[in-house]
Amino acid sequence: MNDMEIKDKEPVGAGSMKTSTKVALWLLGIGVVLFLIGALWFNMELNKIKDMKDTLVPTKSISEVFDAEKVKNITIDVSALDLKIEKSGDKKVHVVGEKVPESLEVNTDGNTLTIVSKKKKWNGIKELALSIIEWNETDELTVQLPEKEYDIFTLELGAGDINISNVKCRALSLEMGAGDIDASDIDCVDFEADISAGDMNFSRVNCISADVDMSA
Repeated sequence: MNDMEIKDKEPVGAGSMKTSTKVALWLLGIGVVLFLIGALWFNMELNKIKDMKDTLVPTKSISEVFDAEKVKNITIDVSALDLKIEKSGDKKVHVVGEKVPESLEVNTDGNTLTIVSKKKKWNGIKELALSIIEWNETDELTVQLPEKEYDIFTLELGAGDINISNVKCRALSLEMGAGDIDASDIDCVDFEADISAGDMNFSRVNCISADVDMSA
């Protein structure tokens, strides 16, 4: 009889599986490296902008008083700020803030009270970083409104928290990019709320129709 040497054969497909595993690990390694590079770059850009925050996000104090008798509509459009809307202790509108964006403007046009902050245009990472810094570097803006029925109340906030209470109006619209909304003692006919990221807390909100949308 001839001596025969029997060798274990590699299972069919084992080689391709090993190759696939190596490729997967290689791609995973590249992904981790790219992620770390991206995170490092983001941090470096954020630090650069933080060093320039006094130039990019200048702030100011504000204290404005308006006669509420002719005010029927209220429009608030700010990029990054914590906002508190509450009942006034008298018959006037008070807009108060110790550290708000320098671009914030408060005025009346006919029967509309307008509070607007001009938005700077940036690209990509700078725009995101600036919004984060602006939110962190600014304090709360307080708007005190006399107890009366308003017509249209529109509020748009890019980033921040909204605390609104004791408001009576025909139509109330709240729109926010990122942050929390706390609404209480609201009396209106039409109520709309749209928030991309954050939480909504409602208490004693009375309305005939409501449309609430929360993306995340």
